Amino acid sequence: EARNFPGHYLRHSSSRIRRDPRDGSATFDQDATFCARAALDGSGNFSLESKNLPGSYLRHRDSELWVDPFQNTQLYLQDATWAVASPWWKSGVNLPVNTYKSFQVVTPGFTDRYMRHYNGLGFTEVVSSTSDSGLKQDATFKIVAGLAESSCYSFESRNFPGHYLRHAYSRIRKDARDGSVLFDLDATFCAQPGRHGSGVSFESYNFNNYIRHYNSELWTADGSGGTWNTSFSFDADVSWNVVSPWAP
Repeated sequence: EARNFPGHYLRHSSSRIRRDPRDGSATFDQDATFCARAALDGSGNFSLESKNLPGSYLRHRDSELWVDPFQNTQLYLQDATWAVASPWWKSGVNLPVNTYKSFQVVTPGFTDRYMRHYNGLGFTEVVSSTSDSGLKQDATFKIVAGLAESSCYSFESRNFPGHYLRHAYSRIRKDARDGSVLFDLDATFCAQPGRHGSGVSFESYNFNNYIRHYNSELWTADGSGGTWNTSFSFDADVSWNVVSPWAP
């Protein structure tokens, strides 16, 4: 399925590979289904055999993609062999760039809490319509293109322009951008489908962990165990609802 055209899939038609919207027909579904096989070139990668054209494989030739019948030539075997690579587009969820938003806890029993910064550190706190303006601003962030990777995101403070949420020693902080490569990496998070089954999870760009709330504090965690990194309630604690800003 195409990342930027949801509901569109790679399929073959007259042997050419196309990107078309799924039309509900059995023919389309067959054309858009490929079976992973051992790599034809004998490497540790894989080849993709057409579901409804057995013996034909997805291959590239002349910079185009085709399904062609098997040929026992070195060129064909290599052209029809593929490797899985890290995605060029790192986020699995689209966020509205250059807009102010607030991030709501989804953990049952704590849904009245939101991300906020306080004294340079990240926390969650109860925010409501009666909260003072300072708290509402602390709980509002501008979503911008990731400082280190444009397919991910960074979160700029509403009331401290030029300050961003970043991780340092696993703690989420609100710090001024200092121009360093490390800062930009630490302040970049990729948006993924919420691990709790709803909302969004914010995955650190330079570490395999997520923004997580624990005892009202914000950390980066992978759930591997220990205090704020406990596996208990991990999926819920790293999932967030992106909602209207408390301080538009």
